[in-house]
Amino acid sequence: LGISANASRATLTVDRPALPAWLRRVELKDLRVGDSRVDLAFTRRLGESTAISLMKREGDVQVVIRQ
Repeated sequence: LGISANASRATLTVDRPALPAWLRRVELKDLRVGDSRVDLAFTRRLGESTAISLMKREGDVQVVIRQ
């Protein structure tokens, strides 16, 4: 999924997310970054691309998405 977190900087980075061909969707709920939480959804689109949605963010976390 390309996820990395830096709690001291309150940053969650998603770098070029990719789901395998056999997996259509993944949801991560209450992913903690320091004192913050996020919910993310990854959905495989037609072809090779994976879409990401930030469903919920609580706290001061910065979410960086690199496609």
